Amino acid sequence: MRAALAEAFRARSTDHWLAELNAADILCARVADYGDVERHPQVAANQMIATLDDPTAGAVRTPGFPINSAETNRLPHAPAPRRGQHTREILAVAGYDAMHIERLLAERIVSCGGRLANMLG
Repeated sequence: MRAALAEAFRARSTDHWLAELNAADILCARVADYGDVERHPQVAANQMIATLDDPTAGAVRTPGFPINSAETNRLPHAPAPRRGQHTREILAVAGYDAMHIERLLAERIVSCGGRLANMLG
């Protein structure tokens, strides 16, 4: 059945099938691709697409926070952190002092700023 329906649907345009299905009171909608979503007026009104300056990739367009308003999307956006970028801060918040953190780094138990960690011993 799937093959037969696929063949039939390819024979006509999406607009044709939307009109036919709507006329038959069948709930349906066009499937939006990324470009459709990116161009949608509500996406622009809510400033849902952010341009980030990634240190490796350069300017990157990315979706903003999905549950938002224009107000929440005014918050600064940042690229994804690099592996180990926040290791020291996270360990400090977890209660480790600077000397212990440096020892963990020196022994390669954790990594920081791209240094590889020896997590398997």
